[in-house]
Amino acid sequence: MTEHSNAPASANKRLIGCCIYLGILCGAFALYLRELAAFAAHSQVHSYILLIPLVTAYLIYIRWKHLSRELSSSWGYALLSAAAGTGALLASQYFVDLGQNDYMTLIALSFFCFVIAGTFLFLGSKWALSAMFPVFFLAFMIPLPEAAVDLLENASKEASAEVANWLFLISGTPFLRNGFRVLVISLLCVHIGPDMINSVIHRRGGPVFFTLSLVPLFAMLWLFRQQELKRQDETARSASIAPPMQAG
Repeated sequence: MTEHSNAPASANKRLIGCCIYLGILCGAFALYLRELAAFAAHSQVHSYILLIPLVTAYLIYIRWKHLSRELSSSWGYALLSAAAGTGALLASQYFVDLGQNDYMTLIALSFFCFVIAGTFLFLGSKWALSAMFPVFFLAFMIPLPEAAVDLLENASKEASAEVANWLFLISGTPFLRNGFRVLVISLLCVHIGPDMINSVIHRRGGPVFFTLSLVPLFAMLWLFRQQELKRQDETARSASIAPPMQAG
């Protein structure tokens, strides 16, 4: 009976100790976290960082009843995480030529590692495993390094360009553009004179012919949209006609 009564008390002490640890950690990183919040608030790429701690807390809250009640101390994982956090913090101070983005990456990485270290120290590996998704979701508060941001931006630009190129090829836009140009210039040369080969419409009419060549593309997109709306309408009509299920 005594062992069962001591178990909840020990678990409560560990939870309180973890909360105190997180409070001290936030106080120690207060200036860094303030700088990180200001950086994220003025960034077009990393503004989502401000919401990550709130989302993490909410995920833990809604999963609280399903988390492990076996609390312990996992010293090995705690020391490993603390070592990683210390290394990231020292790196942020040692490499003075870092850009603001990379500096914030190291600071956030260090804070995250110390949070994980406290989780393993006070709550143990079983609790961390049961709360793996909400706890490691906090890793999204770490800004992407500058090189990764540039890589993703370039990849998205190239991907969008490839998609646009395929749409143009499918709709025949380049062929139609050149076809319109040849047809118009040929008719002008036949009915007006051969001097039209050097006319303004031939030398500077590219935007006009390109606009005309976009007509089939927009027609194709409109047709796809109409077919999608037709399928949605048929699905909704079938759902409304279907007889209701009778209770057995």
